[in-house]
Parts: sequence; C-alpha cells; structure tokens
Amino acid sequence: MNSEVFNLGLLAAGLAFLGVIALSVIGWLLEKSMKNAEEKERFGKASVMVAFSLFIILCFSLVPVFVGVFVSLLKGAVPVDIGFVEENDMLLVFAFWAAIIIGFAIALPRMKKDGFFSGNGQ
Repeated sequence: MNSEVFNLGLLAAGLAFLGVIALSVIGWLLEKSMKNAEEKERFGKASVMVAFSLFIILCFSLVPVFVGVFVSLLKGAVPVDIGFVEENDMLLVFAFWAAIIIGFAIALPRMKKDGFFSGNGQ
C-alpha cells in the first residue's frame, strides 16, 4: 500500500475521532447553558448531522489503515508469497468501501423513517 494513502487514512481517522470527542465536550457545555427547548432541538439536529458525518469519515478512513496493517502483518506471518494481495491492496480497500456504501444505502432510508436525524435523542 502506498504510504501516503496509509498516512492520510491515519490522519483522517485521528482527526475524526478527535472531532467526535470535541463535539461531545462542546455539546455537554452548551447543554448546560441552553434554556430554550427550541435551541436545544436545533443544536440536537445539527450535532446529529455533524456526528454522523464524522462517523462516516472515520469508517472510510480506517479501511486503508486496517488493510495496510493486515498486509504488513500477513507478510510476516505467512511463509508463502502474498504478491497478489500486496499488489491489489487498493482493490481490497475499494471492496470494503463498496460494502460500507451498500450498508449505508440500505440503512439510511430506515434511519430517516425512524427519526434518526431528528436530533431529539429518542
């Protein structure tokens, strides 16, 4: 795997994880100061969208990291030639990304129907 792809995935995953933590702290601080229910609902909707976006970024950015780690561990653990896997590691990444996209395509209509994006926490 190209080290730039691995490093970019690692950087994006780290930043998305820190973003989730920062969003949690900001939400905790703002929830104490908000008195109006309308403000809380608006902030809830926005925070759900931001948190879901960060989750998607985290999912997609961890795939090249895990594939890179898997291929490097496979090189040391398997006594046979893994040239095919090593040469086509980006195809593995694209296959996992396709599986994630298919999963989101299946789940999103149900999430919308169940009120996931309403932000009311129910």
